[in-house]
Amino acid sequence: MPERINACCSRTDQQAPGQPGEMSRAILESLEALAGRRIKVIHIPGGGSKNQLLNQLVAGATNRTVVAGPSQATAAGNVLVQAMGAGALSGLKGARQMMKRDFEVNAIEPHPTGGWGAACEKVRGLPL
Repeated sequence: MPERINACCSRTDQQAPGQPGEMSRAILESLEALAGRRIKVIHIPGGGSKNQLLNQLVAGATNRTVVAGPSQATAAGNVLVQAMGAGALSGLKGARQMMKRDFEVNAIEPHPTGGWGAACEKVRGLPL
């Protein structure tokens, strides 16, 4: 995907994202443009969800709520899929209800500083 984004930037005379954070931001902004709506919540599952600094930086940089966890998302997902297959859960809806009820997640609200706002405005001004 990064190669395709860089090729698109080259074709449209835009500067390609140079850092991983810039690439992530370009992907997020592009998904929103394609979906035609703002993504309100970013989920960070797995072991990375334990990194509170990462979670707060993502929330601040994107000005979105971050839901971090569960830290053992792969194992939890495996168990939930098996439970669905065995008929113990009523499909995806039941799995999501159990996940919300039985697994710990943390919501991190954005606290953007002046620097984030300026960076966001710069990105929003770029042609897609």
